[in-house]
Amino acid sequence: MDCSLIVRNELAERYLLGDLSPAAQEAYEKHYFDCPRCFGELRRLQAIRDVLRADPPVTPVPKREPVRNTWWGWAVAGAVAASLVVVALLRQPRAPEPIAATPHAAVPAEPVLSPGADAAEARAITGPVEPSAAAAPPASAVSSASRRMEVLARLARVDPPRYSPSVLRGAADEAAVAFQEGMKSYVASDYGAAIPALRKAARLDPERPDIAFFLAASELLSGDATAAIGSFERTIAMGDTPFLEEAHFYLAKACLAQGDADRARAELAAVKSLQGDRAGEAGELLAQLESDGSE
Repeated sequence: MDCSLIVRNELAERYLLGDLSPAAQEAYEKHYFDCPRCFGELRRLQAIRDVLRADPPVTPVPKREPVRNTWWGWAVAGAVAASLVVVALLRQPRAPEPIAATPHAAVPAEPVLSPGADAAEARAITGPVEPSAAAAPPASAVSSASRRMEVLARLARVDPPRYSPSVLRGAADEAAVAFQEGMKSYVASDYGAAIPALRKAARLDPERPDIAFFLAASELLSGDATAAIGSFERTIAMGDTPFLEEAHFYLAKACLAQGDADRARAELAAVKSLQGDRAGEAGELLAQLESDGSE
C-alpha cells in the first residue's frame, strides 16, 4: 500500500468513518505508522473532526476591516472554507452497497489499485472474491438419483436371521463360550453389544461358519455394512456349509445398503442357483431391481 493508493481511495476518511474492512484497516495502519506524510494527514483530519464534535462551526459574520488588512480577511475565509469542505467529506454518509444488481442499477466503481499492488493488497481493498456457485444438476437427474436411492434402501431392509441355540455336549472351549455370550445379546436384539464377543469367538475359531455368519449379521443389523460384507465373504469362502445360501442372501442386502446394485444382483443370482429356501425371495428382489430401473 502506498500514499497514492490511500489518496485515490480516500482511505483516511474511510478509516475515521469506520468504513474499512478489517484487512484494509490493518494494511492502512501498518502504512501510516511508517509514513510521516500519511500520519500527519490522518492527525489533521482527526483534529478537525474532534473540533467539530466539541464545537460545531458557525459561519463567521463579515467584519469591516481597514483596507490594509483585507488580504488577511480573505486568507481566514479561505481557511474556513477549506475546513468546511473537509467537514462535509467526513460527515457525508456513504451510500450503501447494492444488495443485488438489476438491469438498471449503476455499476459501482472499482477501487483504484497502485501499479505494484499484490494480491494481498487487492483483497484488503476490494474484499474477498466469492466463488461462483456450481451449476445445479437438472431436476430430472436429481429425481432419478433420489428415486434410485429410495429403491435400494427399501430393498436393503433386513429381518434378523433366526438363531436356534445348539445343545453343547461336553466341555465348551473358549470360542464356544464367547459365541454363546455374544448370541445372548443377539437374541435380545442388542446387535451392537453382540459384536465384541462374536469377534472374539471368530479370532479364537476362524473356521466356524456359524460364528462368522452371525458376526456378519450383527454387523449388518447394527449399520456397519462394510464390516458385514467382509464377514459374509469369509462365511461363503468356507464352502458348502448350512449358512452358504443365507450368507449370499444377506451379502446382497449389505451391497444394496451401500448402493451397489450390480454386486447385489450377482449375489441374488447365486442364491437362486442354490435352489434353497431363499430362492423365491431372491427372485422377487431381482425382479424389483429390474422393474425399478436400479443401475
